[in-house]
Amino acid sequence: MKTPLDSMRLAKDTIKIQDSFDLANFLPQLKNHIEAMKISKFVTDPMVFGQIKIEKQKYIKALEEILAHSDNFIQWISSHFSAMEVYGRNQWGEVLTTGYFQPEIQGSLSPNEKFTQALYLLPVQEIDQGFSRAEIDCEDKLKNKGLELVWVDPIDAFFLQIQGSGFVILPDGKELHLGFSGKNGKPYQAIGKFLADQIPIEKMTAQKIIEHLKMLSPKELHEILNKNESYVYFKLLSGPAHTFAGMEVIPERTIATDAAFFPKGALAFLDIEEPVLGEHKPRLVFDQDTGGAIKGGGRIDLYFGRGDLALEKAGAMKRLGKLFYLIPNSVLEH
Repeated sequence: MKTPLDSMRLAKDTIKIQDSFDLANFLPQLKNHIEAMKISKFVTDPMVFGQIKIEKQKYIKALEEILAHSDNFIQWISSHFSAMEVYGRNQWGEVLTTGYFQPEIQGSLSPNEKFTQALYLLPVQEIDQGFSRAEIDCEDKLKNKGLELVWVDPIDAFFLQIQGSGFVILPDGKELHLGFSGKNGKPYQAIGKFLADQIPIEKMTAQKIIEHLKMLSPKELHEILNKNESYVYFKLLSGPAHTFAGMEVIPERTIATDAAFFPKGALAFLDIEEPVLGEHKPRLVFDQDTGGAIKGGGRIDLYFGRGDLALEKAGAMKRLGKLFYLIPNSVLEH
């Protein structure tokens, strides 16, 4: 097991930086990212890239130089930044990439036969915050404490918690945008492992799991869902969803990593094939987020946006890719 100090090194080979997405949108996204970096308490100072430490302000200035070279910024990055390859899984640079998204689910401001599961605000009392999923969902430990935000389908509630934010569409068409506000402190447990006798591992996707769960009785359903004791509390959002480090999430560019290994706020290059169509889709990405299941130096989560296509991509994403953090050459010259 590699330690954070051994989590990356200068790439042994020259890395060709490419980007398959809309480059016109990248620079405004970078500008917003930089502004959020300046005030984020989760972007450490110094920023730590394995055994290389870079003052936060110096890294920000290097990113601002990219904005000043908008006509040829890919070439600018290639000639003024060096690639740090991560470790990784079985070899340097290699990461297992999964996907996340913002669900759009149906719900109601009061419970009914269809929408039986409440989504809750974070309790004020610490003793209430630590209840397990079974205690909250099946034993009603938080019921009638004024914490209910909205009622939804139990399966939708579970997957909304895994993603951490999303949209609930009410019967009148109004949208409630919910964001992460806290957890119960219980360990995250992926339920797929408990369905291996029902769904072949090679076909295990979020969609397949949902299809199977819908066939279960309420008792059988909660027996499976409660295997994951981790529970997420929500808050109402008035604007776009924000990442752990305080930036707005960016479809196809925000990644979630283990903050103990990789620096929030850093610019990186991800070379990967996307699911669904199986296309090679290299792109520049921003390390902005974290995730309960994203631990160590060999795992990242890629954000795909909101809605059905994002679900399809995120649910099918389980690919080995190459991840390289980008650091300004100027810090290597001293």
